Amino acid sequence: MGAKISNWSLSRDCGHMFVKIPPQFSVAGGTFSEDLVLELTTDIPGGTIHFTTDETLPTPSSDIYDPLAAIPITGSTQIRAIVAATDHLVSSVVTQTYIELG
Repeated sequence: MGAKISNWSLSRDCGHMFVKIPPQFSVAGGTFSEDLVLELTTDIPGGTIHFTTDETLPTPSSDIYDPLAAIPITGSTQIRAIVAATDHLVSSVVTQTYIELG
């Protein structure tokens, strides 16, 4: 097990620090009948949220989430997100799928 430091975890395998807290979604995936507004947040100081809407895995090169412009969910879609921090440190991927009814 790696040493734990605040919101970071030191991996003994490669000696790199990885963000251990993934991004949070304001609305859990599931079914919906009216349009939603999704906000993504992170508790990592200086962390940047990257996301995809095309079912691909996000990377530090993916779209950057702007906290001043929430993501409108107007139809069935899948959102995947990560938090990246200094020196290309990346969290695990969080995936939420939204299915429009009717």
